[in-house]
Amino acid sequence: LKVYYGATRTWLHGGDLYGYLEHGRDRDYGFTYPPFAALVMVPVAVLPFKVAAVVFDALTVAATLVVLRLVVPMASCRQR
Repeated sequence: LKVYYGATRTWLHGGDLYGYLEHGRDRDYGFTYPPFAALVMVPVAVLPFKVAAVVFDALTVAATLVVLRLVVPMASCRQR
């Protein structure tokens, strides 16, 4: 999340989306997704990082539950 959060914030302030680097233990990480991904991240990137992390995690859990709600009934129909 730090890479995409930082790159999107840099881009929102006029910086280079693909020039942003997050420094890790073994290597530097940069933004690798298409620019559309930065547009999707904008609502999260305007929040403080800790809040963004909670929101991002909550959205991930919600999306997982939606997918499970759609897939589980299909899987149970095939077993009958």
